[in-house]
Formats: sequence, C-alpha cells, structure tokens
Amino acid sequence: PHALEAMLRTSGLLQGWHEKPAIVVGTTVDAESGLPTYSGRSSRGWLRPFYFDLVVADSEPVECGTLNGNCALIPAEVAKRVGNLDTIFTHGIGDFDYGLRARKAGCSVWVNPGSVGFCRWNLDRHIQSSKLSERLKSVVQPKKYPLKEWWIFCWRYGGPLKLLHWMRPYLRALSPRLFGDKTL
Repeated sequence: PHALEAMLRTSGLLQGWHEKPAIVVGTTVDAESGLPTYSGRSSRGWLRPFYFDLVVADSEPVECGTLNGNCALIPAEVAKRVGNLDTIFTHGIGDFDYGLRARKAGCSVWVNPGSVGFCRWNLDRHIQSSKLSERLKSVVQPKKYPLKEWWIFCWRYGGPLKLLHWMRPYLRALSPRLFGDKTL
C-alpha cells in the first residue's frame, strides 16, 4: 500500500544526491517464501554481460545496471531521453534493454530500499525434457531467448563476443550435460 510513496521519496532523495535522472526500481518478493523475485539487476562483467544478478537494497538505495520492469518509477526526464520500451522485445529482454538504454542516455538505475509488493517468480529456468525438440521449443519462447530478440539484444550489448553470447542458450538446450547442468 505504500509502494508509490516510498519510490517517490527515493526518487526525490536521488535528485538531491545526483545530477543524473534516475529510474527507481521496486523489489518484489514471493508472498510465501519472502524471497526477492524481481528488482534491479547488475551484470557480472564484460565476459559475462548477460548474467544479471538480482540487486536488493536494505535501508539505502543501491545503484544497479538495469531492471526488471515489474515495478519501476520512470521520471519524465528519463522517458524523454530514452523513449518507451522497444517494440521489438515482447517480454523481459525489453526490461533489461530499457535500463541499459537509460544508462547509455546518461540516466541511472537505483533499487528502492525494502520491498514494494508481492510477485511470484514466473519463469521456470530448468529444461524439463530430455527431448531435444522440447528443449529447443522451451528456450525460444518469449520469456526466455526468442531468436531475433536475443540476437538484437546481444548485438546491442554483447561487444566483440556478441555471437558467442547469442549462441549460449541454444547450445545449452542442444547439450545441457556439456554445460554441467540443465538450466538455461
């Protein structure tokens, strides 16, 4: 019930701290477990730019690299610089793209302290089948790595290793044992 108020307060605080316009991301938690499900995200570095770890904030806002868009406060100045979500993306890749475009446009992305609401994790990251056709079908669905969308995202942010980054989820689907697990 106090999510918007808390995020507006954080946005005001950030305006006093920084000259950059800032997106404020609210962390959602699973109602049963209390574990964070969606929030800000930060990349593990240039070799693994698309491994985005969840970022949460306890008592102070924490800067991050991009966001899950489940709960985000986007000030008008950010929207003017960045525009809207890119229509090429149909799901979560679009959220990550928006945060990365915002940073490229001179904005910042911050996680609001605490949690702002409840949301279950809605993505099964495990390959459920030993059948190749089912694994491939699973990996290209909109909530994972649709071929064209994933290529565009990798092209924009993958640097010189963009082709390898693009191939990774499909290679894992082809041979999950080769990669040591059955996750995508």
